[in-house]
Amino acid sequence: MEMKDKALFAGSFDPITNGHLDLIKRALKEFKCLTILVAINENKKPHYSIKKRLQLIKLATKGLNVKVDYTEGLTVAYAKRHHIRYLIRGVRNKQDQVYEEKMKKINQQLAKEIKTIIYPASKKYQNISSSEVVSLIKKSEDISSLVPKVIIKYL
Repeated sequence: MEMKDKALFAGSFDPITNGHLDLIKRALKEFKCLTILVAINENKKPHYSIKKRLQLIKLATKGLNVKVDYTEGLTVAYAKRHHIRYLIRGVRNKQDQVYEEKMKKINQQLAKEIKTIIYPASKKYQNISSSEVVSLIKKSEDISSLVPKVIIKYL
């Protein structure tokens, strides 16, 4: 299978989890380069600043062929500006699947040339979410199995 040039994986990454990292590594088997985009979602109140999230992603992905960036605009608009033709999305459950299928259709209407590839979460990461990680951190619980070890001391 010939590798595709580049793709974009957007999310809030508040913080990056082992589920995110697993998806990043899986996508890099298909793409030469992956842009990890921290997308500002006005409907979410982030726990960590943009600067901190970018720093944590860079630490967690050190040695991988990724570019880390952020946007306050639409993910699909960023992809168009940067000539990226593939969006990577991960789904953990049926609710995620329904949402991502809806977004896939909207993005296709906005940019027909951009394709969305949906990856199901690996079984062992299906229950991990950034919001759950933050909740556990606030309760001083052990999160070592949920996030990349290299970022734990910064959380």
